[in-house]
Amino acid sequence: MSAKTVLSLIVWVVALSALADFSFSASAPLPKSTEEMLKKLKLESAILANIDKELEVPKAWLDGARKEGKLRIYSTFDPGQVEVLSRPFKERYPYINIEYLRCQLHRPDEFYRRSSETEPM
Repeated sequence: MSAKTVLSLIVWVVALSALADFSFSASAPLPKSTEEMLKKLKLESAILANIDKELEVPKAWLDGARKEGKLRIYSTFDPGQVEVLSRPFKERYPYINIEYLRCQLHRPDEFYRRSSETEPM
């Protein structure tokens, strides 16, 4: 696994977990998919100990996310990569549907056009 892939994986796990209404402490176990990622990366789960304070978000954001029920992601990742990277989020938030829209790296205008639309293409 390349360093770029590992970094991307870590960024996704942290970014998706930032919407968390949970704790990574002993009282809230890590999602199985996160444990699998850590094992694959040969990392101990202890590296995520006490991360809950850094990931705290206002309750209003969580209530809004629950009400809206979807998260739209625009990226250049392959759909298979998005599926793997979003598993921990889906385990914690089964009530939030992830809509993935792949944009082409060489077409930044496509990203801006798609992000201004109300529905995915």
